[in-house]
Amino acid sequence: MHTDAHTVLYDREGQLDQRLHQTIRAENRVGGLEERIRSGVEAAVELDTKVGQHVQRRISGTC
Repeated sequence: MHTDAHTVLYDREGQLDQRLHQTIRAENRVGGLEERIRSGVEAAVELDTKVGQHVQRRISGTC
């Protein structure tokens, strides 16, 4: 089997290009996960704040 330097060069470029795309896809998945975690944490904080406000109103008798 005969392979010339041109073919080897393009094969390696293809491998590097594939690795770059894999890295970008992985970063996108991590970014999406971070957004979902952040949204969940923000929702929990908001719920905790609302519950706290409700409890305070009940304690003070304004409810």
